[in-house]
Amino acid sequence: MQIEDLKSYSIIKKITEIDSSAFIVGGYVRDLLKGQESMDIDIVTGSDIEKLATSIAKDMTATLVAFKKAGIIRVVSDSITLDFSEIQGSIYEDLSKRDFTMNAIAWSPSEGIVDPCGGVDDIKKGIIRAISEENLKSDPLRLLRAYRFIAEEGFKIDAETRRMIRRLRKRIRITASERITSELFRILNSWNYSRALKEAFADGLLGEILSIDRDRLLDNIKSLSKMERFIESVKDSLDLALDNVYSQGLTYRGLLRLERLLMDSRFDRNRLTLSRSIWKRLRALTAAFRIYKKKRDSINSKTLFEIFYELKEASIDFSILTNKKRIFLDACRFLRMKDIIPGDKIAELTGLKAEDIGKLLKKLRFLQFAGAGTPKNL
Repeated sequence: MQIEDLKSYSIIKKITEIDSSAFIVGGYVRDLLKGQESMDIDIVTGSDIEKLATSIAKDMTATLVAFKKAGIIRVVSDSITLDFSEIQGSIYEDLSKRDFTMNAIAWSPSEGIVDPCGGVDDIKKGIIRAISEENLKSDPLRLLRAYRFIAEEGFKIDAETRRMIRRLRKRIRITASERITSELFRILNSWNYSRALKEAFADGLLGEILSIDRDRLLDNIKSLSKMERFIESVKDSLDLALDNVYSQGLTYRGLLRLERLLMDSRFDRNRLTLSRSIWKRLRALTAAFRIYKKKRDSINSKTLFEIFYELKEASIDFSILTNKKRIFLDACRFLRMKDIIPGDKIAELTGLKAEDIGKLLKKLRFLQFAGAGTPKNL
């Protein structure tokens, strides 16, 4: 769909027929101008947003959700999400308070495109340009959002905006860690994440979020490309489901990138809010790598088995982070192993306690694992 097709788009036609003062704004307009169509539409109006949203939700047979703190009424259906919010002054005043020029564009049937900040031209040029330093200061998450647009859109931050970010980088610390986490995870899920991380590091912003020695953080970022090549070389050996969501909207591919990025970081000092499943996985991998680094030159089947036994399904993550194909294949083999004798059968035959059965099953698994011989060339 093109921008000129909006007048005939049924849902937008319905909204503007009910409320002629409504404007379509932000990312939806930006994406249309790029030749893409989003399933998320933002609408601003000077009218009663609850009344308008309720009417639209009823017409669509959709769900209505109120975000009172954010001042948003959301209408959610299977095919589209509509966010209604009150306009801040005139449409020109509203747009002037936004983050970047490419997001400060509006459209209505009567006005057409409203572009007071030159966003249309910046979209054509692929430029991320802050409207003002004050706007970045008013919501410091916008500092990180600039790099998210590098990751998702492949755009380039203009030089003056990067200078603003460097000056304001410490203000990211006052932003809620949940919001920072969401932006960082969107970066890690995106195709151009590597350039985004490198520029966020160079501008000093990443170091304000992650508690890692600067040289170590740079090494972690640089090593991501090697890990990506390794993933490509082994992904057909096992169904890795790289694009499936693991937790908090982070894909499995994004999780692997996070694990590499946070290597040797102080998890309790990073400005991130992590789900229990991600937190446990990171902690377990950290413990595994302590063992691996100590015994790297003399690692054997017993050491690998102990690592895999503790990590369970995260054994694949460990093997990918080592960039060693033999370890990856051993991890795949470990995960495919089945108990030779079911635990309940052992209990029936021997009368052993559950704790003793667990120890016996572990020994049997090790014998099964070690049967392939000792790893070489690790």
